[in-house]
Amino acid sequence: MSDAVYQFDEFTVDSDRFELRRKNLTIKLERKPLELLILLIRYRNRVVAREEIADRLWGSEVFVDLEHGINTAIRKIRAALDDDPGEPRFIKTVTGMGYRFVGEVRSDLTAPEQPAENGLAAQNAVAEERHPRIRSRYWVPVSALLLLAIGGLLYWRSTSSRRPSLRRLTRLTFDTGLQSTPTLSPDGRYVAYSTSRGGTSDIWVQQVGGSGSPIRVTDGKSTNWEPEWSPNGQYIAYRSESDGGGLFIVPAVGGTGRQRRISSFGHFPHWSPDSSKIIFQTHHFGISSKIFLLDVREGSEPREIFSSVTSSAYILSAAWHPDGKRVSLWGWDVLPSPIPTFWTAKIDSPEAAVKVTLSDELVKVAEVEAGASFGGWADSDSRFYWDHSGRNIYFERMFRGARNIWRMQVNPETLRAEGLERITTGTELASDFALSADDRKMVFTSKEENIRAWIFPLKGSEAGLMSDGQAVTPSGMEAWENDISADASKIAFSCKRAGQWDLCEQSLSSGTTDVITSDDSFIRDEPHWSRDGKHLAYIRLNRTSAEVQMVTWDATTREEKVVATLQHRLMFVYDWYPGGEWLSVAVENAVNGQTEIWKYRASGVSSPEDAQKILEPGANESLFQAHLSADGKWIVFEGVAPSPRGDRSAIYVAPANGGRRIRIADDAAWQDKPRWSADGKRIYFVGERSGYLNLFSVPFDPVQGRVSGEVRQISNFKNPEFEIGSVIPTIGFSVAGDKIAITMAQASGGLWVLDNVAQ
Repeated sequence: MSDAVYQFDEFTVDSDRFELRRKNLTIKLERKPLELLILLIRYRNRVVAREEIADRLWGSEVFVDLEHGINTAIRKIRAALDDDPGEPRFIKTVTGMGYRFVGEVRSDLTAPEQPAENGLAAQNAVAEERHPRIRSRYWVPVSALLLLAIGGLLYWRSTSSRRPSLRRLTRLTFDTGLQSTPTLSPDGRYVAYSTSRGGTSDIWVQQVGGSGSPIRVTDGKSTNWEPEWSPNGQYIAYRSESDGGGLFIVPAVGGTGRQRRISSFGHFPHWSPDSSKIIFQTHHFGISSKIFLLDVREGSEPREIFSSVTSSAYILSAAWHPDGKRVSLWGWDVLPSPIPTFWTAKIDSPEAAVKVTLSDELVKVAEVEAGASFGGWADSDSRFYWDHSGRNIYFERMFRGARNIWRMQVNPETLRAEGLERITTGTELASDFALSADDRKMVFTSKEENIRAWIFPLKGSEAGLMSDGQAVTPSGMEAWENDISADASKIAFSCKRAGQWDLCEQSLSSGTTDVITSDDSFIRDEPHWSRDGKHLAYIRLNRTSAEVQMVTWDATTREEKVVATLQHRLMFVYDWYPGGEWLSVAVENAVNGQTEIWKYRASGVSSPEDAQKILEPGANESLFQAHLSADGKWIVFEGVAPSPRGDRSAIYVAPANGGRRIRIADDAAWQDKPRWSADGKRIYFVGERSGYLNLFSVPFDPVQGRVSGEVRQISNFKNPEFEIGSVIPTIGFSVAGDKIAITMAQASGGLWVLDNVAQ
């Protein structure tokens, strides 16, 4: 056994490859917790003091809150190992001293008796513990990689004007639950944020660094969130779900009845530098948005801007350039990349939008700093700001389960990226940040989030959602896009572990979780069980060529088979026809860009007869989420079409062999993920109500081919601390008998202030 590999119980820690495995399954554990686990195992014959942990793992990073960092790292280790702190099998707390690893370790390595003598030596020791063979037989090939990394770091240091890390991190809120979307007053003395402290999500204001109590600004009658302080300090703009939802402004001092509606729709308002205008986006849960502008002083109706950009890219957010004449958009082209794509243009000249360009060297810098496998799917990254000099863009970015704040230096004339620096280095989710007017202070939410598949039993004939749901997937990984088998014996899902996407299969009786395939040359997406539970169908994307393939997987042989291939085109597989001969598929039309519903032969497409169009979209419409009723006679699907206020969706039913469609839910709010009940007499779907995603059902008469009752909301999720996953394209939703499986997100976190950010 390698001296860099430790085995205990059913776990393996490989410090060379820097990973934790349980049997053959890699367990998500971020960098600092894994470093701490390796340290505790290495010195398992003694107690490791908290001071030593701080010195070894954080060293000179004086801007890190060490107490918080150590506590969080220990908590995440225990979660990954399923270790009960009350009756520990692995990590024992020695009160007043530190921690000791008490598990039986199988390794040929003899733990050293004495620690390194100082912080620098300790850091070097940890580095050698992770890679003890670098200086022996692996030196020659690794030396070339080290030279490349050093070259990238030298480039980074020469272009990003490195400054001493003298930043100070201070916790601002100590409430339970979640405090999020902070915004600073222009003088930096106060912060406004949303929290459910009063029972509903409301906006509160409190001093930064002061001892005063928080003051509620909004009235608490409905959900109020997404605040932004105007640059002149007079108002706070925010999103409210009151009276159908929309954007409001309220005097910064608050006051019942003093709020004023400025738009009947929209999310994340952003003030112009002169406080006269607001830009905002149409969606907030991972759907591509349109961007609108309104003049607050004139009280004008919002008007869409940058349609030439939003129509051709997946836009997630927008922010003002500090000159007040330009706006920047954040979005993705075909694939997510290590650094977000930013477009900047004058409001009245969108056709002249300039994309921030990055050199290959700068992309390598990002990879050296944080690794090459940035995630994209299911990440809710979208917050960004220009600093007031117009030379830096601050943005949030998820990597390996941790979201940090980054700063990208930009040439103000060419908008070419010239440098990159990670501002926060925590292992949690640093997000929802805001900058002070002098660019010296940053406030952000440090959030813990657990994404798992939950199963909720359904009530009898009313099919109402019961309250006794439970999480069924492991806590050490994110579980998206779940699909429960028809007999409810197992669940397949997209599992995200340390930023790496795989497909996983889990037995619901034993809890055993297995990766479906270990081939990492593809990203696999949206698994769907056949009716007999013997096969899965899903899409896989070649990481190198971006080629999309539809494949099936045999649960017995565990082998994949390619059904069809499309090059650089959208294709989604959604369901199996009864009998298992056909698959329902949405395919993008290469001519008009609209997606259509087809059926593909599951054994493979080798002739024109093996792929048949079933449903034609309407003008400017695209069709998705096609699912067959139990008898295969009806097909339910989602239609998405543009509207003056952004894309809208509706749920329809049509005969499976084609024919007139029947609308079963209107497009007043977003509707998605339609699914059939086992008997084909009820349709379930996910919809947006009051700012949150919830589950709905509607009865359907399969004999008469019509809706036979009212749409009914069957869940009541209305708290960001426990809600249906906030990124709707990757939410998993499936129905088996009297059970519903759905992606749920549990979140908590408070506000922190980072000083001297501009250094």
